[in-house]
Amino acid sequence: MSDAIFIRRCLEFVLGVEISQVHFRDSSSARQLRNRQGVGKVRHLSGKLLWVQSQVQSGSVEMIQMPTAYNVGDIGTKSLGRKRLFALMNELGMVSAETGQPIGQEELEALRESYTNSRDVTKLAKTILRLTTVLGLGPTGSNARGQCEDHSVSSDGNDTLWIWLSILLLAVA
Repeated sequence: MSDAIFIRRCLEFVLGVEISQVHFRDSSSARQLRNRQGVGKVRHLSGKLLWVQSQVQSGSVEMIQMPTAYNVGDIGTKSLGRKRLFALMNELGMVSAETGQPIGQEELEALRESYTNSRDVTKLAKTILRLTTVLGLGPTGSNARGQCEDHSVSSDGNDTLWIWLSILLLAVA
């Protein structure tokens, strides 16, 4: 960040325009540390972090959370699979030396679709959890196996109605 601030200030001096500085991070713990003021309960914290907090608080630097799947910084720091590597290379705008075509276009589209699908499934799961909590459809604590063995399983039509209504409401939402 300090190097980026230096380069930004040099460019602002030479070009005579104001430049905004944005850092993309994929670590949720880093996001929590930069948004608080001071060290809190964290032990063995570097003094650099307090400087970063002051830069973010002053508005001199903006930090944006990004999904780990799109972090191009992972290219040189982690062992990546072929598909993800090609997708990230496409994000950087790399092209094939032989053909001049962009590298990893299909892989990037598959990565975006996969990320969107997983995000949608997570939203759906949270909605179902909230809906079941509101309607009181949580676990009852009864022993279903014992009821099935006794052949005394009864179905209340009113409970079934509520379940179908909740499913309909979920589908509408």
